[in-house]
Amino acid sequence: MRGRLGGDAGTLEERLRARGLAARVVRVDVRYLDLREEFELALIPFHSFSELISPHDRELALRATHRCLKEGRRLICPLHNPAIRARSADGALRLNGSFPTADGGLLVVSGFETLDECSGVVDRVQLYEFFDASSNLRAKRVLPMRFALIEKSGFAELVNAAGFVPVALYGTYNRGEYLEDSSPFMIWVLEKVRSP
Repeated sequence: MRGRLGGDAGTLEERLRARGLAARVVRVDVRYLDLREEFELALIPFHSFSELISPHDRELALRATHRCLKEGRRLICPLHNPAIRARSADGALRLNGSFPTADGGLLVVSGFETLDECSGVVDRVQLYEFFDASSNLRAKRVLPMRFALIEKSGFAELVNAAGFVPVALYGTYNRGEYLEDSSPFMIWVLEKVRSP
């Protein structure tokens, strides 16, 4: 999956150390993940699973993640709710948020996106504008993004084929009930039950 704004493993390790934390940082394509050990929990964060555009790539990623989990353990995989997310893929520029920076400035994030209704693929252009403390524009960055809106039934078939069973489906990050017509997300909790 694509990196975000130039972040790298070294930067993550430095940030962990600065907070008195330690972790083994591995940078690898999730489709070919082979850590040669099994874990209690896996998380595919930030809706990044949707960046796997092809169903084949999604299948590879789920099978690779399955191999890295102990039997009976869980994978958490958040996805966009296609019924809701598709509404904002209309080409209109939208402000996503303004965030204060450490130097007293401001980061403004906005973007626009379009949806290919046949494939369910969204193309997004995300804009990052960095302002100094005097509100002068210091820098602007553009990040093209591409992700798929994955339907609930299609994802359920994929996870079953990979050897998972859904144990929970939430519509929000605070474990709210999933409602197809109004929940912004599908937060899947999957349990490894068998080898695929």
